[in-house]
Amino acid sequence: MTIYEYLMILFSAVAIISSLIAIYRAEEASKKSNETAMGQTQVEIRSLIESTRKDLAEANVKYIRHARPDEFNEALRMAQKAAIERHLNAYDEACAKYLENKVDRESFKRLYRTEIKNLVESSVTSEYIMKNETDYQDIRKVYAEWEGKIGVYRDK
Repeated sequence: MTIYEYLMILFSAVAIISSLIAIYRAEEASKKSNETAMGQTQVEIRSLIESTRKDLAEANVKYIRHARPDEFNEALRMAQKAAIERHLNAYDEACAKYLENKVDRESFKRLYRTEIKNLVESSVTSEYIMKNETDYQDIRKVYAEWEGKIGVYRDK
């Protein structure tokens, strides 16, 4: 073999090693980007839930302040119902992202387990979640997975 052939082999080996390093760095960057996106999704979920929690609290205060036993205020009751549904929609969307693995599952469970359990078991919100034709199937699926309550979740 000539020196030219040795140099060609050496340059080829260097090129292969450089390519492998570039691939490794690209994979690491992709992994970090994915982790950042998951973190951003979790921040967006928290923001949405906090916003709907505030709306729900305001609707409840208005309803309680203005409702009188002798006169039923339908407009306030409907506002309260809409706030409850927006609040549950935020949690259902969050649970969908959990089920689709678009958030860190361990972190999500740690942050939302008690909240979701309270939603499902609350006398106010359980009627929305537990009815057979509910729009909140993802909440039910997550609750059933975490709490191990087999009879709770039924498909439509």
